[in-house]
Amino acid sequence: RKMCRPKFEDIHPFSSTNGYTATNEDIQLHQALLRGRNFKRAASIASGGEVPFLVLLPRCREVVAADHSYTALAACMLKAIILERVGPRELLSMLWSNREVEFNTILDAAKMELPEVLKPISMGGRSFLYTNLSLIFRQMRLTWFHITPAVLEKTMARMDSLTLIHGDITDLVSRGQFNVLYASNVHEHSNRNKKMPSIDSFAPLVKVDGLLLATGNLGSSNYPMKLERWKLLQQISSPLATTVHNHGLLQRIKPATKQVVKEQTA
Repeated sequence: RKMCRPKFEDIHPFSSTNGYTATNEDIQLHQALLRGRNFKRAASIASGGEVPFLVLLPRCREVVAADHSYTALAACMLKAIILERVGPRELLSMLWSNREVEFNTILDAAKMELPEVLKPISMGGRSFLYTNLSLIFRQMRLTWFHITPAVLEKTMARMDSLTLIHGDITDLVSRGQFNVLYASNVHEHSNRNKKMPSIDSFAPLVKVDGLLLATGNLGSSNYPMKLERWKLLQQISSPLATTVHNHGLLQRIKPATKQVVKEQTA
């Protein structure tokens, strides 16, 4: 059987001292915001892999996902290896029937197949916060429980169209513009230069009329950043106490020129 695994590139030496091994967002809301849409190219924060795997891959021909945490990228790769090893239906069966011991046996074997840099420090790698990965099964039960076999079949079929990158989301500018970008709460965290990126700083990554899938109070009166290059299309509040509250979809727009501004204010 053809191997269906993401490609991995380590393009920057900076490594975050922590990292998400699972999303804290509502995957069903992200799926609802993109329902009926398909894309050629997508860029994404990798995080624990849920959005690249369950939201983007089933509807995109190519996905590039970046994260500056080796731990987060290790979590992504382990989930991909396990999915390839057991298949969509058996993986979901393990989650639905709470077969944690069996899952963890497969997880331990999967660690041996990770790229060297993503292995635990005890195995010569750099994913030093590896204790977080012992929680993967329980995290996946929460975030993957509602996923259908049909969605995972699409994910698995396109897994080799995913590239995982150790780096910053802005490092993807050199790879051309994308049709959709998933940015999570990245605009609310400092980057490797210890700066808080503005939401407009992601605009060069996305084609005009392309989309931004994001979380936070986007466009609300409490939101501290101006949306000069984005138009808020829809925002949904999650009812789940364990997830980030607001999930939004924005569209990339051209910034108003000075001439247009003058005409509007005349």
